[in-house]
Amino acid sequence: MDSNTPNRRPGGATTPLSPNSSSIAGGNTAGKPGASIPGRGSRSPSTGVSGTDPRGLTSTILVLCRWLQSLSIALWMGAILCLGMIVAPYAVTYFNSRVDAGKFLGPLFYKLTLGGVICGVVYVLLLLVHDSLWKRYHPTAVGGILTFLRFVLAVGMVGASAYLLIRAYPAMEQYQKVAQVVNGAFTGGAGRAFDYWHALYKTITSSVFGAGLALLLLTHMSHKRR
Repeated sequence: MDSNTPNRRPGGATTPLSPNSSSIAGGNTAGKPGASIPGRGSRSPSTGVSGTDPRGLTSTILVLCRWLQSLSIALWMGAILCLGMIVAPYAVTYFNSRVDAGKFLGPLFYKLTLGGVICGVVYVLLLLVHDSLWKRYHPTAVGGILTFLRFVLAVGMVGASAYLLIRAYPAMEQYQKVAQVVNGAFTGGAGRAFDYWHALYKTITSSVFGAGLALLLLTHMSHKRR
């Protein structure tokens, strides 16, 4: 039967079919207001990711990036806190001299700083990946100031830690080898140079720790907003 053939009612009355009646019956909603377009999925209000995303892969990546960001900075700050507040004071008490304690703690702090650089680089990469995916599905999103601040803090922390690895730690090792030891402490010009670099190392590490706590807070605020 032709789609335009009128329906017959009891009594002989006929009702003409609307032009779109056959389309509705067949499931074709082309031309209707609000109709979905094949190949395009709706976006989730919580993640903003297209409904056609296979198995929510992009949503999973976004969540994973957020967790790994927090984990990387938490590990870094936890290591600084543990080594600086627990291990170092105990080592100074355990060993007979500051020199012996320094020989024991030096390699540990070097590994701590190297691990911190790795954690910082991982954080920055995850931040860039997350921000790129987020902007892809939220082209009109605003509020990127938190992302910018987090990026600046993370890069600054990585740069400061890299300076300790490249400049401060080798200088301390150099002066430690040639400095004279009197009563368990370094003396002379080399001893004073060692003390200078050691104090600088402690100052920069404390600053990195403070910046890391701020970065953890900003990360938490940014993730709650999204």
